[in-house]
Amino acid sequence: MTLKKPDPRPVFVLVLMGWLLTSVPAPAAAQVGTRYLQAARVNLRMAASTTSASLALLPINTPLKLLGEAGSWCQVETLRVSDATLSAAPGPINTGAIGTKGYVLCNVLALQPNTLAQVDMQLADDKLSPARLIDFRSRAFWLAPSLTRWAAFGTALEQNLTEAQRYRSAETGAGPIRPRSAEFDAMKALLAKGTVTPAVPSAAVATAAAVNPATPVTGQGGTGQGGRVVLPEAKPSFFNRTNFQTLLPSGWIENGGGQNPTPDETGKTALSWGIDGDQFAMLDDLAARVNARITVTVTGESYYDRGDSLVGVWDVGALQLALSNPVQIATVRPNGQVTALAAQTLQYAIGGNSCIGSGALSITAPARPKGVRGMGDFLLAWVGRMPPTSQVQVTSRQLNGKTMWDKLLVHQVDVDGDGHADFLVQEGRYKPQISALGLWKTVHVNIAGSWHLVYSAQDADCT
Repeated sequence: MTLKKPDPRPVFVLVLMGWLLTSVPAPAAAQVGTRYLQAARVNLRMAASTTSASLALLPINTPLKLLGEAGSWCQVETLRVSDATLSAAPGPINTGAIGTKGYVLCNVLALQPNTLAQVDMQLADDKLSPARLIDFRSRAFWLAPSLTRWAAFGTALEQNLTEAQRYRSAETGAGPIRPRSAEFDAMKALLAKGTVTPAVPSAAVATAAAVNPATPVTGQGGTGQGGRVVLPEAKPSFFNRTNFQTLLPSGWIENGGGQNPTPDETGKTALSWGIDGDQFAMLDDLAARVNARITVTVTGESYYDRGDSLVGVWDVGALQLALSNPVQIATVRPNGQVTALAAQTLQYAIGGNSCIGSGALSITAPARPKGVRGMGDFLLAWVGRMPPTSQVQVTSRQLNGKTMWDKLLVHQVDVDGDGHADFLVQEGRYKPQISALGLWKTVHVNIAGSWHLVYSAQDADCT
């Protein structure tokens, strides 16, 4: 095989009009210089063939020196790989092989390294093919590993299946439910080693637009008493955009909710609650807020619910998450009693149970607060500024109507006792003709004098 070597000399073109000699660079594909891998996992081959032995498995943005071209293959030489690149490596890297020569496909090389902004721009294209979606979801994970990007890649794998592939094992009872994916397994291996999620704006507030207090709060179903509630006037009080971080789903006062706590192997107590919305973003946010390294262990496989609905992410149904630094959680009971919890170990059943407060996610607390059975015994739970005292003011009222669906519970919570509400919590029921899911709940928080809807959920009534 004959290689076309890069020519460092300029090519001179004679311009007849005006007899001007102009220097024109050589073709880009043959320029001397550094190239960067664009794909997430690239084998450095001994020869220009996909069947040739692999010398190393290199991650995205690995710098390589271009030596020459042979058709669709490029001969390259490995350069120094940065510590940051190695820490995100999707597989074994020959770290001592600086100067090793091998072959990669030319179409995975570029003059500039990938950036997350470039990848996100591609992902914003809703016309991406399933294969391209998998490619860019993979790039996004290895550029900035996180639970959210891991789950998005698993979802992309799911979208690439045909309908027959998606439900075949559900119909036949044959396993496995999902085949092993080397890429997905590599991501799980990195998460098992531990990764640090870059700090991001709070998922609770950044995406929640301010709410006009003069507009009636309609509730989940838009029926019954929900349309009669108007938010109280919001004035600057306890929270601002920097000290309120994440609202954690807590119990439902109507049914008591929550599981009984169970001791773990260290004698501590696990408290559980259900999660709605973007679960993985919330978990990433928890870790980022305390600058914690998060270590993820797979503890359960995905499964079919009701015969044909996959519960899990690809082949994973349950996770254990360990944080290097504990997350401080403030909780408030319906009587206003404040309890501080330190969460460092979390058990997460992806998809969880369809019953409110049933415990899709659990934290390991140092000890069970007296009188608390589970997260269902709390009215509110959040990560952020802690209440100044062990008691806050909770004003609750119940609006009644002709039927149970016209009943509405409204709770105003004043955290710092300045006379201004910091939370407004509403709970109600759907009419059966509106939704088979029996209960709905919303939580607004007063951020710097503006109301923001930070929690809106519906779930089954399993009482």
